[in-house]
Amino acid sequence: MGEIEQILKNHKLRITAIRKRTLEILRKSEAALAQSELEGRLSEFDRVTIYRTLTSFEESGLVHRIVNESGVGNYALCVDACDSDHHHDHHLHLECDNCGKVYCLDEVVIPEIKIPAHYKAHGLKITTHGLCSSCQERATNQ
Repeated sequence: MGEIEQILKNHKLRITAIRKRTLEILRKSEAALAQSELEGRLSEFDRVTIYRTLTSFEESGLVHRIVNESGVGNYALCVDACDSDHHHDHHLHLECDNCGKVYCLDEVVIPEIKIPAHYKAHGLKITTHGLCSSCQERATNQ
């Protein structure tokens, strides 16, 4: 069994062609991908099938969704510790002001945030804005 199939099996997902291809694309991507970007790369599958695949990936803890300033969901692979009950994707995201891509910055440590006892938090989303390394390089070379 290949690595892709093993990852799907570990997340209790049935191994299908769409799931294998989607996972391959997400693993190779440096940035989180919007469903529309995946649709362009998975033209042999319809948009509903891609949507259902992303939903099953998110529910199983394989990916997390980052909603950008435009309201578009972008999907990125979770760290190994995520599961269907709890996502451990509390890390910084960078949204590039030039190209609009969203990057997970797993190496940035987020300090613990304590909220008052009379509130109940269900998640944490921290996004910073700036230029990704590719856009910085292009700006330097011009």
